[in-house]
Amino acid sequence: MNKVEYLAGLFDGEGSVTYKQYWEKKKDRPNPAFVWRIRLEIAMTHKPTIEYAYNIFKLGWWGPRKVRENLKPQWRWAVSYRGAYTIAKALLPYSVTKYDKLKQIVDHYDKKESKEDIEYSGGKAYRVILKMFHDQMEEDKRNGNHTRFDRQHKR
Repeated sequence: MNKVEYLAGLFDGEGSVTYKQYWEKKKDRPNPAFVWRIRLEIAMTHKPTIEYAYNIFKLGWWGPRKVRENLKPQWRWAVSYRGAYTIAKALLPYSVTKYDKLKQIVDHYDKKESKEDIEYSGGKAYRVILKMFHDQMEEDKRNGNHTRFDRQHKR
């Protein structure tokens, strides 16, 4: 049995998968945004096992987990987003219990990397819209139509 197979079994028994979308409001944003929460996590009281799980991929973070008083200390290894994708892709062939959730994460990122989505990834959509706006402003200037933005900045 290799390390990834062992981790897949451990993850099936002790792991947790979060794959959900929800509205999130932040202090620095006036409007809420629809965001994804993608995360893999294992928590247990045996610190060397958690450290070993982290060391297989060296992704995410591991450390103590908050627990109520009078309970044994717990340790947690967690990884989110792209790191979770990398690990989900590696565990998927060996997973049984968590197979469906891990597959959702892999499909989520594989779809994002498809050819249709690459065209507007990495801020390109913003640049395309900005260029369209700029081109429209230039055309309005050539036709003698001044926008509110132009009038404000001529002062």
